[in-house]
Amino acid sequence: MQKAILLLFTISILLLSCKEKEKPREGFGKVFVTGIDLTKDLQNPGARTLAKGWNHVFDSPLNLSFENQNGETFSLQIDPNLIDQSVSIELPFGSYSYVGTQQREETSNTLAVWANGSFNLDSEEKELILATGTDEGLITINENLLSNAEILLPESKPLEKSQGEFYTYAKSGTDLTLELSTKSPENIFRIKNQISNFEHLAIQVQTQGEIEEFQESDFDLVKKKIILDASNQPLNFFPFISTNLVAEANESSGIAYIQGRLFSINDSDNSPKIQELNPESGSLIREIEVQNATNIDWEDLAQSETHLFIGDFGNNLGKRQNLAIYKIAISDLLNANQVLAEKINFSFSDQTDFSGTVSNHNFDCEAFFYLNSELHLFSKNKGDKRSKHYTLNISESNQTASLRESLDAQGLITSATISEDGKNIVLLGYEDQGISSQSFVWAISGFSGNDFFNGKKRRITLGSPSVLSQTEGITFTKNLEVLIAGEGFSFAGFEIKSTLSEMDLTGLF
Repeated sequence: MQKAILLLFTISILLLSCKEKEKPREGFGKVFVTGIDLTKDLQNPGARTLAKGWNHVFDSPLNLSFENQNGETFSLQIDPNLIDQSVSIELPFGSYSYVGTQQREETSNTLAVWANGSFNLDSEEKELILATGTDEGLITINENLLSNAEILLPESKPLEKSQGEFYTYAKSGTDLTLELSTKSPENIFRIKNQISNFEHLAIQVQTQGEIEEFQESDFDLVKKKIILDASNQPLNFFPFISTNLVAEANESSGIAYIQGRLFSINDSDNSPKIQELNPESGSLIREIEVQNATNIDWEDLAQSETHLFIGDFGNNLGKRQNLAIYKIAISDLLNANQVLAEKINFSFSDQTDFSGTVSNHNFDCEAFFYLNSELHLFSKNKGDKRSKHYTLNISESNQTASLRESLDAQGLITSATISEDGKNIVLLGYEDQGISSQSFVWAISGFSGNDFFNGKKRRITLGSPSVLSQTEGITFTKNLEVLIAGEGFSFAGFEIKSTLSEMDLTGLF
């Protein structure tokens, strides 16, 4: 069957092209298609380097249409993978433009290209290198430690293997979710990403200390590395930065995802307003004013089935004695632009010094969530880089937060969230190490009651705040997927814009 298909294809090429030894008719020339120049910039050809690293497998056939100055059109069908086998077509002398198109799905194991160019034909023979481009990018993942890799979105299908890599081509802008399965010990984890045309996302899955060996190509190389521990679980990950946040949310310090809608707050020195944002574009939909509240230092959002909670407990100097949480009905939040809040005043049970003279104190707070009729607060300890877990009930207006336990967070905790089923907790934070700082999450599961830190705990680094912005807010959306909001900041003379990132935490708990 394969031989028959090959024979038919060969015959079709011969019918559409001229035999190489025949002289063209008078007033005609023979155009030999001898190569393709695959480049981003058709005005500046020459970027195609076929011999560099990855060998592309092109979609076939490429249907070419030639049009001369008189409006006459001529067709030729070629296989870009066999471009070194010269294919020709006989055309009348004149000036020509040409186009070539291929139709395909959002992801594929072959690269689709298009052609667009022009030439003059005024002699019996002319060699033509096609000017081509593509709307696709390439993802490769080394297969050394993996048993399988597949695409879950936009459609479920396995990744092909070639040249020691799992790979796929994808249309620019396509939202992708990939699931990777490791060899023994077996684990799975998922990568959310989006790729641009002429971009090669090369993912290296390796053990700690292993030498990097990224597969290069003639596309723009973007290197990502995932390091696995002894149990084949990731020690690091890279969130997908989906968009920048609008200027009104540039100081986003906490986010909540409620009934498919995204809400954000800004921290100190801002008005007491909640921003509703478009979760796809980061744009502002509306602002909700909390009329009877003051934004001293709003730092995080939490939610129950009926209420949204605003944590006004930022305590940079450690001397605040007016820590508070605002409680707003979700029905009001979803339907009104002005709302009223109940107020819960509280203090920490173990704080006695309010002088504000200790810079590296352990009583700042930027993270909390709701579970089982209680609010669970997590401190941002500037002194010992631990995080203390406190609890408050949601009914009393004046309380002392009870200290339950502490975690060696190895950094500053800035937000917290819990899955809808109450089984998985994520603490978000970043290290306080200047230019070498890394953002991170703690994935916590398998706990009993409210003793969260006695459960299974894993710390996973996410990358530099100089890329992600200062990671300040996190919320579950669906299943084990989260959104992460970063606050914009200035660094070494550069302005880092606020970002909204996505992660799928499946397999990381």
